[in-house]
Amino acid sequence: MKTRTSLIGFFAYAYPENVMKTKIEETVKALESKGVDVNYIGYVIDHDENSIDQAKKKLEETCGNSSSIILVISGWTESPPIFRVIADFLHLPILLWCLSGYHTHAGLISPAAAAGASGLNLPLKIFGAKHVSIYENVGEELNINEAYSFVKFADSLQKFRSMRIASIGYADMNLYSLMYDGVIIKKYTGIHVDNIDFIDIKFLMDKIKNDDKEKFIEDFKKEVCFVTPPTQSDLEMLARTCLAINQTIEEKDYKAITLKCVLGMSKLFNYSPCMIKSVIGNKVETICECDIYGLLAQVIIKELTNTKSIFLEFYEFYKNSVLMGACGFAPFCLCDEEQVKVQGHDWGDAGGLMNVSKLKTGKVTLVKLYVVNGQMHMHLLTGNARTPEKWQEDGWEGKGPIMPSLDIEIDGDMEDFQDNLAGQHYIIAYGDITKIMKRYCKFTGIRFNEHDKIDFDYK
Repeated sequence: MKTRTSLIGFFAYAYPENVMKTKIEETVKALESKGVDVNYIGYVIDHDENSIDQAKKKLEETCGNSSSIILVISGWTESPPIFRVIADFLHLPILLWCLSGYHTHAGLISPAAAAGASGLNLPLKIFGAKHVSIYENVGEELNINEAYSFVKFADSLQKFRSMRIASIGYADMNLYSLMYDGVIIKKYTGIHVDNIDFIDIKFLMDKIKNDDKEKFIEDFKKEVCFVTPPTQSDLEMLARTCLAINQTIEEKDYKAITLKCVLGMSKLFNYSPCMIKSVIGNKVETICECDIYGLLAQVIIKELTNTKSIFLEFYEFYKNSVLMGACGFAPFCLCDEEQVKVQGHDWGDAGGLMNVSKLKTGKVTLVKLYVVNGQMHMHLLTGNARTPEKWQEDGWEGKGPIMPSLDIEIDGDMEDFQDNLAGQHYIIAYGDITKIMKRYCKFTGIRFNEHDKIDFDYK
């Protein structure tokens, strides 16, 4: 389905209608050229009661499937007529698009759209609307990419309201940072969390056909490089579990899924699920240890930026950087290898298979969602990721692998970062996604980097 927005133009009666109309219609054509379904309401002229009433009526009749509203200000306009038109739709994301003046033989001709748009900015906030503004510059092309980005953003906000993710098990190791409130999550993100029992997956595993299992193993062997030869039992457990979980994902259209590890798969089946989640990570977002808030961050990042992210946890701190890794887990697409490297898992008395590939490096954004006193927060900062020094987790007696990991040089003060850490897991997204995540928080009510304002003594 196409992204759909409703667009209305505004200007004052004193300006030439044909010029104002042409400028507004240019924005419609520009958006349509990007594949957007534009519900063009028309334009409103100050003090023209008929155009105000017609625009209001048409918006009420046709705005139902729109995920956003665009107010195109082509010239000076009074605020009250605008609010008369959009009063019943202030809950939708709004783009305030201010067009620029133009040049003629007489020089710059300014319809004073900047005055009309800037006069709308504060009232929109006071009346509870969430909006983004674009102010076009004189003599430059329409900032259509920014407008299109907003329309796609609003479309994503709408999609979140029908999304489902799932947790097989709950709060691994009974860690407080992994416990979650499904009502708070639904309130702020719109996403619903299903909780699934291990027995449900076991029933599906027992029904997997041998042909399907053997085909999975055959394909898996072609896709990876084994550091140590796998056992047949490890491969069969991987196949049956992945096929069962994939079946669950397809049946419920889950966009993400997590699996209880230490006190779940490892304890019940003597099988570490690192590779299970690495494989499933090619299909949907995945994370270890039933970290639902981390999984939510990954889903949000994927939808808003169309990029894959990964959870990593803290292992060591250096003066200006931090060593972060995942014990045998990494989605294949984030591995910086010609072929994903796999070896057996024999740490902590659990079998299974591990992803032991290097991770991609470069500019990264660290993201953490968490809840305090019923309010959802986001902690976000950027850094530069490089391949870490040779290292391994204790307990391998010097024979352990270098797990998927990064040495991340933090942008900002390390002590401040450490003081505000909100859990052992942070989501690592490649590139600087600060702008889109800050916008997401603005539109959802999630507090963005406001850790210093939290009242931890709240009763």
